[in-house]
Parts: sequence; structure tokens; C-alpha cells
Amino acid sequence: SHIPAKHKRFNRYTGKEEDFDPNQIFLSPSCAYSGNEIYASEKVLKDGSKMKVMLQARIRPGSYDIGQETIGAQRRNIKIDRYIDNDAIEWYTTGDEKGAIILTGVLIKVDPRVLIHGNSGNSCV
Repeated sequence: SHIPAKHKRFNRYTGKEEDFDPNQIFLSPSCAYSGNEIYASEKVLKDGSKMKVMLQARIRPGSYDIGQETIGAQRRNIKIDRYIDNDAIEWYTTGDEKGAIILTGVLIKVDPRVLIHGNSGNSCV
């Protein structure tokens, strides 16, 4: 984990101090955030193409807390997602509430800059 231990922090979404525990289940409404290299490492396949995989989920409203990004974007003045504020981009829960998180899909991103060869000998980018 890029956050090693439980600590107190100011939550910029709620405007309150909280005990922040990195040993929780983390989700985000943003693929741009979830797909960051801190959370989703890129894998190189045998054909040289690069791929990332994310799980898509639904989470019961009220079963999670919302907080700011934890990858240093604020310090570098970077807006992670044009639709979601950096201060509300991380959702987290202990996972104690049964059935609160439902996996709904697997999202696969293949790097479009890499040439992929099909069985027919044709190529696509």
C-alpha cells in the first residue's frame, strides 16, 4: 500500500478530521483514478500488447465513506477526472455490511498504441 498505516487526516470532502485506515476496501467512481499505476499495474502480454484490468462494482449508498485522492495529485495541481472532484474521488469501506458491494463487470483496457496481430495476418491499432 502507498499509505502504510492508520493515521488522522483532514477529509477535504467532509471538512472534518477522521481516523483514516488504509486497510479497507477502496473503490472509485472514476476509471481514471482506479486505473492509475498506483492501483492498476500494466501487464505486457506475449504479443507485446499492454493491458490493465479493473473490477466494476456497485456499492450500496450509505455503506461507504468518501474522501480525497491519495496519490499526490492535489500537490501537483492535477485534476484527475473532469467529472469527479479530487476531494470526492475515493470511496472506502470496511466491508462489514453484507451484500453492500456487488461486482458487476470486468473492465479490460488494451493499450491502443501497440500493434496487435490477428490470426489472419491483418493488423489493427
